[in-house]
Amino acid sequence: MPASTIDPRPTGDPTSVGAPSPTKAIGRAAAAAVGLTTVWAVLAGATEHHFAFASLIVGLLLARVLTSTSARRAWFPPLAAALAFGVGWCGDVLGVGLDLNWRYEVPLGVVADHFGELFDNVSASHSFMDYLFFVLAAVCAAALTASRQATGADPFTRPPRLDRRAADTCPEPSAPRRP
Repeated sequence: MPASTIDPRPTGDPTSVGAPSPTKAIGRAAAAAVGLTTVWAVLAGATEHHFAFASLIVGLLLARVLTSTSARRAWFPPLAAALAFGVGWCGDVLGVGLDLNWRYEVPLGVVADHFGELFDNVSASHSFMDYLFFVLAAVCAAALTASRQATGADPFTRPPRLDRRAADTCPEPSAPRRP
């Protein structure tokens, strides 16, 4: 084999040819975060409620999306934590902005002009429990991401069980029958 076709880098090197790129995982996680933030904002704006407890589900979903590819990086758990915290936080801020527009007919341009004040007021209105759920969501997202990267196992799925009835109906390989 000619020397020019041999890749001198070891196969475990993340820069080696054929190694999974983290770009796909990051793109999926960012798209999921934007989608979840949008859903959160619409729900919060339409109902005038904070859904901080739902941030735990958001954190778990983001961790699953981030680890859905075979790319593994040490900074994926902190990224999952930041995205999980950000979805809840930004979803609440955007939800209040939508609520101002829908219920009180404040134009979105005015809401955008005063976004800093809106952000400060929503941040001040969060209770200890809101912050606790946001932080727990971040911790869950980071832990699940790290766990799935280390073991490759998904704690929310079980291995398929052997169905005894199906096993009884399947013929086992045996020696040929003699007449």
